[in-house]
Amino acid sequence: MRGSRREPAAASYDIPAIKARVTSFRLYESGEGRSPLNKRKYGHIFAKSQTRYVNWEVNLEHPPLQRRNDFTLNAIWYRADGTTLIQQSLQSYVESGRHSSYHGHGLGAKKLDSYWQTGSYRIDLYADGKKIASDSFEVR
Repeated sequence: MRGSRREPAAASYDIPAIKARVTSFRLYESGEGRSPLNKRKYGHIFAKSQTRYVNWEVNLEHPPLQRRNDFTLNAIWYRADGTTLIQQSLQSYVESGRHSSYHGHGLGAKKLDSYWQTGSYRIDLYADGKKIASDSFEVR
């Protein structure tokens, strides 16, 4: 129709508060604390006898912000039968001027073979009440 203008589609963000999109959600094993990025071995199968902590890492892409922006990520860990293992809340932030960032948390124990039972698990990640990522792993 002549003279009519189409309204642009509203941008859809995984985390609207910081205009962020999830670019990856990955899992890795570590000792206490997070491993340096270049030492992480991402995967979905972890050996029970060698697993201390299972960690998740979410990578975000967002426009450079003019100031630090704080936000909360909530992770719900599930057992194979669908029951909740634990709920975690991570207070995180994006520094001003950054166009990408990564955030993560983990669950486990310092001692090998002391926390994780053999089986399947799932992690759902939420921001502002919206599921933004999900992944499963197995401990054998």
